[in-house]
Amino acid sequence: MNFCGHEDWDALDHLIQDLEDGVITQERRAVLMDWMRAHAPVRDRYLRYTEMVALLQDSAQSRAELGTIPVSQEMLRMERRRSAKGAVIYGLAAVLLISLGMLAFHVSQRPMREDAGIVLESSDGASFSVEYSERDDKQGRRSENNLQTGDRITLDHGLVQFTFPSGVEAIVEGPSHLVLTSELSVKMDGGQGWFRVPQAGHGVAVQTSRVKVIDLGTEFGVRFDDKGALQVHVAKGKVEVDPVVPGLQDVALVQGEAMSFDESSRGTPIKAMASLFQTKFTTGIPYLHWSFDRLDDGGFPAEGTISGASEYQAKLRNLNGKAGSVNGRVSHADCLTDGPFGKAFSMKGSGLFAQTSFPGIGGTQPRTVAFWVRHRVGRAYMDGIPYCTWGNPAPGQGWGVSMHRQNALTLSTFNGSSRCNTAIYSSRLPDRWVHAASVYTGKKTAGGYPEILHYIDGERQPGEQAYNWPEKRYKSVTINTDIFSDAAAPLRIGAKLGAKHDAQAADGDLDELYLFRGALNETQIRQLMEENRVDTGAH
Repeated sequence: MNFCGHEDWDALDHLIQDLEDGVITQERRAVLMDWMRAHAPVRDRYLRYTEMVALLQDSAQSRAELGTIPVSQEMLRMERRRSAKGAVIYGLAAVLLISLGMLAFHVSQRPMREDAGIVLESSDGASFSVEYSERDDKQGRRSENNLQTGDRITLDHGLVQFTFPSGVEAIVEGPSHLVLTSELSVKMDGGQGWFRVPQAGHGVAVQTSRVKVIDLGTEFGVRFDDKGALQVHVAKGKVEVDPVVPGLQDVALVQGEAMSFDESSRGTPIKAMASLFQTKFTTGIPYLHWSFDRLDDGGFPAEGTISGASEYQAKLRNLNGKAGSVNGRVSHADCLTDGPFGKAFSMKGSGLFAQTSFPGIGGTQPRTVAFWVRHRVGRAYMDGIPYCTWGNPAPGQGWGVSMHRQNALTLSTFNGSSRCNTAIYSSRLPDRWVHAASVYTGKKTAGGYPEILHYIDGERQPGEQAYNWPEKRYKSVTINTDIFSDAAAPLRIGAKLGAKHDAQAADGDLDELYLFRGALNETQIRQLMEENRVDTGAH
């Protein structure tokens, strides 16, 4: 089909109208998708149509109140089903006729950028670089945060947001490599991204090596998991997923659906989880916080800027299965004590701990764990009992921070079979509250170790920490925390992961637990210790 005659365009208009009205059949929808992929003029017509409909919907009410144009109600109901071909053509003509006036009004009611570029924002501590396209820049407007088609972005870690001229927002977490292929499309390799598409941005496409995700008006997420699969999660609206392997059929996903695509582009339905993504941009490092000041329905509330923070309540549990410890009837006297800031979570080594549904911070992503702790003598296990742990218990795939006593009280950060230890003070000193922070920067030290920095009472501990295992063994372990496989467990507070017969609980008190999806610096950690907050820059 070359779209030479008006009959071809009439047929296309009918298909677009049916799609927008939500009455299109699967067969006719497949025809439209084929035409859109094969013919640029078809895509242009669809995008112009949806943009004008969006302008009508945004501006019609205001124009009616102002009385500046005598537009009939019939002309403004473009989204209503028209039963005859003539009505469809008349409606499109009406939109074309008034669109210039509508556009002028619409533009005048909102602030405009000085350019039509793609705006890039980054969170604190994000590490990225931009390779600019070779397009001529006569106005000299090229900058790190004002991009255009053809630019390439390498995101080592952290959070960035792209805002396109159409209003499309893309929030991407590294590590990832992206190419801005057009003002309505991006090529993405690695990491994960959340896309929020207004009506004016319908048709935005995310190209990967396995599938092309075409938006049809939605909010959706695209992520590369630790097993190498590509996942697509839809929170609102619908998307079309086009496998790159010839012969595989397109897949339509609607609200609440998700699918994982293997190396052969074959899809498998999975549970849709928008909570895996950062769905709101923050210039500060995204975080979760448990204050332990009160119990709500058998658990400690969570807050923070990580998406879905309120869903990650720390529910009380007991390894020994004691009555009242699992069903939310634990009294305040059993698990609360005075802490540095309000109340604190008191554990006595008897099996009491707290369980969340937060999957943790995965892969090689930098992270910070900070808390106040008063660790009692307890058991003298060499590897300690974690106050905060998550992931796969298998070697090299879990993560946790613990306090334990051997010859001295020790802060320990462990990654499966390896750990970084820092002695704090002699075990003969009386128990006291200590502010501890563990920071994995995502880098390596001069000696080749993964860079894990420990802070005690706001002070960075000197030198490269001692490692339990021989140097060769530790260097051979790649930090790649597994948080998505069936064997991975969500964040647990005060007990080891694993089966009941192997699990152990901490003996100490915990207050103001923070998890940051990024590396805090010494100034931020000191502020956290002194003021129980960090300037996050959320907006």
